[in-house]
Amino acid sequence: MKNIFENKNNSTAPKVFISYSYDCEQHEQWVEQLANQLRTDAGVNAIIDKFALNVTSDLNQIMIQGFKDSDKVVIVVTENYAKKAKELSSGVGYEMSLATILARRTDSKEKLIFIKRDNTDFDSVFPFQFKDYYAIDFSEDSLFNDRFKELYHKIWGKEFHAVAPIGKSPFDTQDTSGLIDITAETIYKLFDDNGFECYNLTYQCITSKSPVIWPVVPRQQVNIIHFAQIEVARVLALLGCPLKVIIANCGNNSNITPSREDVIFKESLEKVLKKKDITNYTISFLNEYYDPLFSNGALILSKFVKISSSVKISKLSFFNTKDESYDASAIHKVQDRTTLKYISPIFVWTASVYEAEQMSYLGQGSPIIIAGADEKSQWAHVFTEINSSIGAIFIPVLKQEDDKTIFQDTQKLFFSKKELEDKLGAGNIDKWLLQTFVYLASFPDRIRNLKSCNKTDCDGKSRCIECIFADDSVKFPDFINKRKFAELIYPKINPAQS
Repeated sequence: MKNIFENKNNSTAPKVFISYSYDCEQHEQWVEQLANQLRTDAGVNAIIDKFALNVTSDLNQIMIQGFKDSDKVVIVVTENYAKKAKELSSGVGYEMSLATILARRTDSKEKLIFIKRDNTDFDSVFPFQFKDYYAIDFSEDSLFNDRFKELYHKIWGKEFHAVAPIGKSPFDTQDTSGLIDITAETIYKLFDDNGFECYNLTYQCITSKSPVIWPVVPRQQVNIIHFAQIEVARVLALLGCPLKVIIANCGNNSNITPSREDVIFKESLEKVLKKKDITNYTISFLNEYYDPLFSNGALILSKFVKISSSVKISKLSFFNTKDESYDASAIHKVQDRTTLKYISPIFVWTASVYEAEQMSYLGQGSPIIIAGADEKSQWAHVFTEINSSIGAIFIPVLKQEDDKTIFQDTQKLFFSKKELEDKLGAGNIDKWLLQTFVYLASFPDRIRNLKSCNKTDCDGKSRCIECIFADDSVKFPDFINKRKFAELIYPKINPAQS
């Protein structure tokens, strides 16, 4: 079936499907006029069934594609619409079943936008299952321009009502000098000071509109490295940056669709993100981008070809083994992977670049990839090939005692409090934990001192991390109480959070 949203002139316009009932000729004309005005005056690829009939005569497929492949679904509710929805009659009944499916999914619940057309009370026009939804009131024609503006703000994901920041209470005499200002400059400095490389980024190109893309390989549980990457996302979320998580499930299953384990991992991630107060996020599985029904399949294919065309097998092997920083056993396991899993990094890069570019069209900041520093050469290759203003924040590599990168496929990366204490002193975990789960996890609080530090001649002025690792070591000196440090860190990496 042809794509009802195909638009070669403007592929970045948000795709909107409008659901309505055939109440009367006047109502149908009003809906058609609204769709056309969204197209001409708001830069929206708005489609109603009548427009789609230019592409196909299959009404069921129009409705399915309209709800599945759109960015937003605008539902024009009237008394007649509510009646048909209740009786599950005609196309309205079918579209209500599709809307109910979307409403049940966390990642698509906000996809539905209701607008009220009849000049009557809300209860009489709303389908029962959506009575708790907000509707934009288009019942008064004299207020059309204001309501239209509110509608296209919602479609574009822009704030319609400006929200002023909360000021200091006139009764608050508490000293807030321990807090760091949340700005792009202070956040950039936070990452830079703590070993998180800002690659192809300056603080001037990081804004509250910078989309953050986090491709993540699903594991049995959300592990310590995931928690570290989530802390990067949390800090950027404080600035207002939206987050897109891509769960790289391709290559793990024979049918490349999400397995039960993948779904459980996604649910665990959502719980952690919410616990970290990250609310402006969406999560997709990698296989969704390679579904035959994906609306921008041609664009995905072109980017896949562009990114992969210069990658030789030897280079792909180099990328898969994290620049050959794995030990011999891990390298052997990687080289023994199936072909699909071996090329899965290219699938991940393609989807990540696609999302970065799609999200950046709606904002004004540079897209940011979250990845490990052991993937730097991979992303350097990608950024060079696509010639795009995408940057990355690389978390420091967590290493084993032999200075080799931790191999997550087999390594146990979550611990009990006692196991965590026992692991301190191995590899670079001491400094890595301090960088990530003290300085990064505490932001915007300013770190004055560590309760686990027993240094007698501390001047209280230097940053703890500079004092503790003054000799360029990555291991704690004797004046750090490891038990107290483990007690501080463990709640921040405890898998029970998820």
